[in-house]
Amino acid sequence: MKAIRLNLFLGGAALLLLGSSCCLGIMLGLPLSDMLFEALGAESGASWKTEFALAAWAIVLPILWTECGFFWIRKLRTLHDIEGGYPTANIWTRIAKWLLPLEILLSATLIVAAALLLLVETAVFIMLMLRDPEMMIRPVVIMGAILSAYAFLRTAVWIFWRHWGSKAARRYSLGLAKYRLAAEGVEVDLNYALELGPRGPRKFFVGFDELEEVRTMTYVETSEFLHHVVGPNIELALREYREVFAWRSGNIPRPAVHISTARSVFGTKVLLRGSDLFYLISFHGGDGHDLVEAFRRARESDAHPADRIQ
Repeated sequence: MKAIRLNLFLGGAALLLLGSSCCLGIMLGLPLSDMLFEALGAESGASWKTEFALAAWAIVLPILWTECGFFWIRKLRTLHDIEGGYPTANIWTRIAKWLLPLEILLSATLIVAAALLLLVETAVFIMLMLRDPEMMIRPVVIMGAILSAYAFLRTAVWIFWRHWGSKAARRYSLGLAKYRLAAEGVEVDLNYALELGPRGPRKFFVGFDELEEVRTMTYVETSEFLHHVVGPNIELALREYREVFAWRSGNIPRPAVHISTARSVFGTKVLLRGSDLFYLISFHGGDGHDLVEAFRRARESDAHPADRIQ
């Protein structure tokens, strides 16, 4: 678990450094444009507009890297225990464990390389400022204007999403599964809202006595769980495709595996695991705690049959 947290932190830090380095590199590249435009005899106003347009387009990638870095580091606080939860260990789970140290090493290497590049760029920037401050006026003004506009837009989007976006995502997300609690289990409705072609069943029932574990997971936990615990399990993906097809064709009562919907950013992720059942599904609406609590009560009731008789 500590290794997974370390990998997330190092990956996020590497993206932040790459984004910062790329931003500074763009700003250092603008004086070269000045020299080119002066050689071509371009007017000062045209040079300003052209450089502003070039910088505005070039800044998209480093901003994306920076946002991804902030996302993963910020989501570290939502990462809880993701160990276990998979029916059996196999070659795919072993591959996932072998890949983790390699990912940590790659992230650490990227951090060192990006930090060194950022130091070199900073030294060049300081040298240019000391040598010819006027040459750096235009790049600083252009990058300052672009980053200020981005900060304003980002703040506006954040305010909108905080008040309206999350509610809209929970209420109007299409295609997410739903569940309905029953006395002895849960009915899962995969809610194929946008399905095309022949229609088959979309609901199946899972008894609590068939399950060994029920828990909710965040998007980050789900992503890390599938990546580092389940692993790049081609066999599991093929089994899901085969069994869902057989179920939808009416040949089996339900699939034993369903994980594809868990990759959605939206919805509440719930793990339903039994000895031969493995469901990790994004559900529409709610937080899933009622399902977890119902499973807990059912397990306690099974553990104390005398209390149930009374």
